[in-house]
Amino acid sequence: NELDVAGIDIKGFPTILFFPAANKAEPVVYKQEREVNAFVAFLKEHASKPFEVAVDAVEEEDEEDEEEEEEKDEL
Repeated sequence: NELDVAGIDIKGFPTILFFPAANKAEPVVYKQEREVNAFVAFLKEHASKPFEVAVDAVEEEDEEDEEEEEEKDEL
């Protein structure tokens, strides 16, 4: 996974870089939560073309979050 872009120095993994269509020379580093909803919000903010997200992906994450909370409550 080589990255051949001048001025980009990856310090750790996983590193997520978004290369905007209008300015591929200056990628935006993703530093938010590693969850579907946060990533979708980031993409919608930085993407040059609007897009729709499959509802299933977001709903699955919400259900997983709820299950984790229930498990924590049971402990």
